[in-house]
Amino acid sequence: MNSDTLAYLARTLVQRNRAEPREYYESTTADYEPWSAAGNMHFGYHTSGMDWLDREAQLQRMTDEVGQRLQLTNEPVRIADFGCGTGAPLRRLLQNHSNWHATGLTIASNQASQARELARKNRLNNRMTVLCEDFRNTSFPPQRFDGVIAMESFCYGTGFNKHDVLREARRLLRPGGRLVIADGFLKTMVALPGYLGTAHEKLCEGWHLDTLPCRTAVDAQLKELGFRDIHWEDISMRVLPSMLHVPGVSSSYILELLRQSDDVDEFRWGHATAPWLAIVLGMARRYFGYYLLSATRD
Repeated sequence: MNSDTLAYLARTLVQRNRAEPREYYESTTADYEPWSAAGNMHFGYHTSGMDWLDREAQLQRMTDEVGQRLQLTNEPVRIADFGCGTGAPLRRLLQNHSNWHATGLTIASNQASQARELARKNRLNNRMTVLCEDFRNTSFPPQRFDGVIAMESFCYGTGFNKHDVLREARRLLRPGGRLVIADGFLKTMVALPGYLGTAHEKLCEGWHLDTLPCRTAVDAQLKELGFRDIHWEDISMRVLPSMLHVPGVSSSYILELLRQSDDVDEFRWGHATAPWLAIVLGMARRYFGYYLLSATRD
């Protein structure tokens, strides 16, 4: 490991002391509304024949793709969503699978309250529970769930291998249970060159995480924990059409923040800039990819 990589890792360790995602999400949850009327807080999945301009359809398709990779056919099915936001993916999954029951976990109290209310309005509250808990350390007994999903929340674990998230997922899954993650990953644990290193650091500041996960480190951690059937799908090009919506949505959002400049906190400004930096990293295919990751608990 060369000196540049060691310096990069050292900067990442410093970032951990800075990150406080709870305050970030409590401050910015409402600001996701221009991105998705349904409350989705992730990028989309585009397939042949889909309208590139229909962002909501792509966001919903991403949820469908995650649900398919759970490969759950037993009855009843119990799933957990690590970082559920206001519950949009869980509502869609439950509407599509009448025998599923779901628990959403979020550290933001306002997200939990909103998710519960939306579940009630959609008549899903008898099958959907939302708790204000840290998904890295939950209150559940072991082997509680058949499936665990994490849609662009996995990055809020610790370090490049996100060991705390993976260990909790394994603890909560029954033997043979499935883990599915949709997120952006660094491809290798090396120092990002020049402007890419800066973009990564500033993205982490904006979204209040310590570092993006690293594919090689996560793969090794999964194997160490005994997960099997580990499957990585690079879906960067399927995510690209929804990512191209960022400039328009984000520019309008920044103009609105400028009009409210006296009342805008650091969290909302970070929220405005991070998506642009995600595009910068997303274009560096040598170093970065967006993956659907699935694995089975031993």
